[in-house]
Amino acid sequence: MGEEEIKQKYLQLQMTAQNVREIQQQLEAVERKGKELEANIDSIADLKGRKSAEMLSPISEGIFLKAQLKDERHLVVNVGAGVCVRKSAEEVRRMLQERKLELSQYAARMRKQAERGEEMMKKLELELSSMVQNV
Repeated sequence: MGEEEIKQKYLQLQMTAQNVREIQQQLEAVERKGKELEANIDSIADLKGRKSAEMLSPISEGIFLKAQLKDERHLVVNVGAGVCVRKSAEEVRRMLQERKLELSQYAARMRKQAERGEEMMKKLELELSSMVQNV
């Protein structure tokens, strides 16, 4: 076992560790988005039966306008490319639940990837330790 092989194994370990860190950061972002979707689902449920309630409506990030709720049964949804469509609150709730389910499935796949990466790191650490002891 030469010094070059040890360097290669160490480099492989470092790259695997970096990959695992990136996956974990992405997983955190996905989990935050899932919590945001859950809050949106709850907000839609809270609208039911609250016709003419006063609420804060976002104008831009951190800027709100007091508004009067006129129709709690229908929402306007941006479907992409600047196109907005009117949907029932129930349709929007189902759409958000589907997105949340997709995110949950994606998060599960990411967790498995991270686990495989961590297992690979343990294996590489053992191999590297053995290589260093035999030098």
